Amino acid sequence: SGDSILVGVNKVMKSLDCKSRTYLFVLDHFGKLLQNRNIQNNVDAYLTFIKNYVQNDACKALSASVKKPYLTDLENLGQLKMNATIIDMKLLDTAKVAQSIHEFAKKFDYTVMVFYDPDCDHCQKEVPAMDSTIKVIEQRFKLTIGRYYIMNVPGLPLEKWKQFISTYKITSNALHIRIPNEGNIRTLFDAYSNPVFHLINQKSEMKAKNISPISIRRWFETLLQQ
Repeated sequence: SGDSILVGVNKVMKSLDCKSRTYLFVLDHFGKLLQNRNIQNNVDAYLTFIKNYVQNDACKALSASVKKPYLTDLENLGQLKMNATIIDMKLLDTAKVAQSIHEFAKKFDYTVMVFYDPDCDHCQKEVPAMDSTIKVIEQRFKLTIGRYYIMNVPGLPLEKWKQFISTYKITSNALHIRIPNEGNIRTLFDAYSNPVFHLINQKSEMKAKNISPISIRRWFETLLQQ
């Protein structure tokens, strides 16, 4: 998990000489490692890493240009509070009907929020993979999991949007909505890239952030072993 990796990262970082040529290389390596969505609890570990070694920068070794992308991540990801209720998005579906994520989430044990771009190569692989993984989790753990699909391209033609849904058969327990042209939804959910997956419960509380098909399976295995 991210927490376990962070323990090792802290040991290494504390052992490094601030003036060493390897300091910036190691910091960059660990930053990229903790961005990996396949690692469980990676977001909170990544934010802690940024606060400890970039924002704090006790070594005074980082330039403003090096800090900037990390601090941007800190600002955006920091708005996704674990166990806090997310905003009630009421976005338009393919029939231009407003759909509340809070009302949708009440129908299931959990809901996965999926931000995607139909033209994105990664989305064409990972979105169906996530749907398949969710089906396995539902069967194995006797749960119902909703899919709140957010088409993350405001100006995309409706037919191309519908074609993606049909081609990849992502219709199980699903609601398909479009992100609006205006607003701060991307910022609130760190959805500037695609695909992005978050997990909420029936109360619309954030339970897992920036997950993947691998890490969501581990999350439920860990939860139900407790």
